[in-house]
Amino acid sequence: MNRIKELRKQKHLTLKQLGSELNMLDSTLSQYENQKRKPKDEIWEKIAKYFGVTVPYLQGKTLDKTQIINRVVNNVHVCYFQCYVKRYRNKQQQKGFFYGWVADYHLPEFMDNMNTYISITSDDVLPPKLYSNNEIRFELNDKVLDYWKKHIELVAQQMEKANIPTKTDSYELFIIFNQYLKQVRNKLVHDVKPTNLGKLFAKKYDKEKYLHDEMIEKISFGNYQSAKKAIKEYSNFIDELLEEVDKLK
Repeated sequence: MNRIKELRKQKHLTLKQLGSELNMLDSTLSQYENQKRKPKDEIWEKIAKYFGVTVPYLQGKTLDKTQIINRVVNNVHVCYFQCYVKRYRNKQQQKGFFYGWVADYHLPEFMDNMNTYISITSDDVLPPKLYSNNEIRFELNDKVLDYWKKHIELVAQQMEKANIPTKTDSYELFIIFNQYLKQVRNKLVHDVKPTNLGKLFAKKYDKEKYLHDEMIEKISFGNYQSAKKAIKEYSNFIDELLEEVDKLK
């Protein structure tokens, strides 16, 4: 199904009004919309130019924003919590989480990119806060689905401009989504001026992630002494950071 009718309605135009704009009969446009008649190449180009879209998009051969969101949202959810579970949960808890095909294409940076993107573009909590602390399965309920649809819209808008074929499968579409997420995230980080605390953290405390992950690994899989040492190192680091925060008041 082509998108002539969809785009016409978005502009709040009647068939007659659009026909006047394009110097075409409204009856002819109606036949195009209902696919009872196929436009010639030059007509496709004329209509596409008027709406500011590509011919493939007008013909319905590429994915629009809504289609992208609906087809990618489940894999976004699974991959995000796959990263989260692998990083923050022990082996026993990991067994309770459902792993789909994304498990074969684990993206360790995906969760971090998504967290940064969400934090810059909204005041919403990060995805794990949508669940209780003892949650294991992280099922995609209606509340979480709405959350994801809201937060991946900007990325989907950028993907729409790329004229991605409608036949693109879910696996490939998610890989493309991840690429665009990186681009959007990097642009947001570049455009947003960091706070004084943000500058300080980037300069002196960017090792926090390493210390935190090391502590979790030692707690989950190390012996008592190594876990205690890692906790103490991380605790000292946080105390030092808090002292710096107090100085900025």
